[in-house]
Amino acid sequence: MTQKRVPPRRGSFGGPHPWRSVVRVGLAAVWLHQGLWCKVLNREPSHRAVIASVPGLPAAGVPSATTAIGLGETALAALVAARGDRRWVAAVQTAIVGSFNAGGLIVGRDHIEDPARLLVRNGIFVALIWSSVDGRPH
Repeated sequence: MTQKRVPPRRGSFGGPHPWRSVVRVGLAAVWLHQGLWCKVLNREPSHRAVIASVPGLPAAGVPSATTAIGLGETALAALVAARGDRRWVAAVQTAIVGSFNAGGLIVGRDHIEDPARLLVRNGIFVALIWSSVDGRPH
């Protein structure tokens, strides 16, 4: 049985929904803020404090680990801006959000001001991630 291809949803002018691009830019901005501003530029000390809570990570390695994670998030921002409508990009983002939340809550909970708010905010973020996917198989 052959599966029928479903065309992407169209906006009022016949192209893909323009709001998906707006959502992708917003998602990319969040990744850029979290990676570059909070971690690479160390403007949000709680990020470094959570990473410092990782068992077995020596204190001397915390700045490098934080910067490396921040650079990864910064690269993810570029990927989301360029290819954020792809399912695999949404899956990567979802996996990262889930692992960061789990890790932060398990090892760095003392450094997270409001864990419930974090989970609600990131649940909304994941919903936005998936809303940016265009629905075509990739």
